[in-house]
Order: sequence, then structure tokens, then C-alpha cells
Amino acid sequence: MATLKQLIEKASQLPKEEYGLWDENLLSAVVLDTCYHNYDDPVNLTTNHLKQWCCTDTWVGIDVIYLNNHPVAITNQTARKSDVGIYFLSEESKNLVKNYLISLYNNQEDYADYLTEDDLNEEMGDYFKIEYASQVLYKTAWLNGEQVEVTQKPRNLNDNINFHTVAIKYKDGAEKWIDVRELDFEYCSAEINK
Repeated sequence: MATLKQLIEKASQLPKEEYGLWDENLLSAVVLDTCYHNYDDPVNLTTNHLKQWCCTDTWVGIDVIYLNNHPVAITNQTARKSDVGIYFLSEESKNLVKNYLISLYNNQEDYADYLTEDDLNEEMGDYFKIEYASQVLYKTAWLNGEQVEVTQKPRNLNDNINFHTVAIKYKDGAEKWIDVRELDFEYCSAEINK
């Protein structure tokens, strides 16, 4: 079973994309939310996905934030209209991000809110569950230890949408409809089915 720390290390190997430097959630997390600015940071703050799914029309989940390619925090958004929580990997990580932001916009306020060693060593398992078929972003999943392909979602039955049903295909070619809540999805998967 993987720990959060191990999953962050695994995600660090995946491609990263630019993180919005003046994102209100990040600024608020380091108590710099009074210094919104339109400056775009080209490479120093980046992010990638540790776990994600689609909630209605918005991708949500857990992302890793990097400063100079070193993981410094994770974000967590559980639903489309939910707040984005930012959790720093350590007090040092938070201070590095804060000092970096201050170097671009001078504000000397201070605050500490970071993940503890216990948080980082919390058992996360090797897989996660998805509640609704429309939230599935991945091409593959695991069913009872066997890798399967997700081929269709969601299914309309007698003009009633079945919110939990997806079609899967086994490696031997057999296909069937199942409840998405039976599937396991792998953390840090780079194969998103857009």
C-alpha cells in the first residue's frame, strides 16, 4: 500500500504544467491574499495531478504543487463547488513558497499551516474509488485485481440516467456493464481519457 509521501514522489516523475502564480487559494494559504497581481510565473511554480476525477463539468481531485521542480504542497478539491484546500508538505515548504511570492510582491505577513510527518505517512492505499460514472477520467481501472478498460459512461436506461453504471472490457475482450463503485483507480495515472 502506498503512502501519501510515496504517491507525491511518484507524481513528481510525471509531466508538470504551469501553476497560476497569483491563484487566490495559494495566496490565502500563505496569508498573502491581499496582494493579487496579474504577473504570470513561467516555470518556477508548476503542478500535476496525483488523483483526479470529473465533477459535473470540472476536474477536481488532488494536485501536487512544485517550486523549482521540488514538491512543496498538495491541493485538494472534492467537488466542483468545493473550496480548494492547500496543504504544505512542511513549514519549510510553506516558507519557501511564501518567500518566493514575497520576492515578486513585497508583503511581510507570516502564517504556518503545513502537513505533519504523520499526515505525509498516512496510508492511502494503492487505489482510490470514484462515486459516479460521469467522474471517470481514466481509460483503465482495476476490478478484483484485474486491469480492465472503461469503454462507456454513463448509461441512459429508459430515459433515466444511471449515474453509477459504466461499460468495461476485460483483456480477453469480454464486455459488461458494472457499477463504477466496484472499480479501483490507480493514483498518479498519466492516462486521462479526455
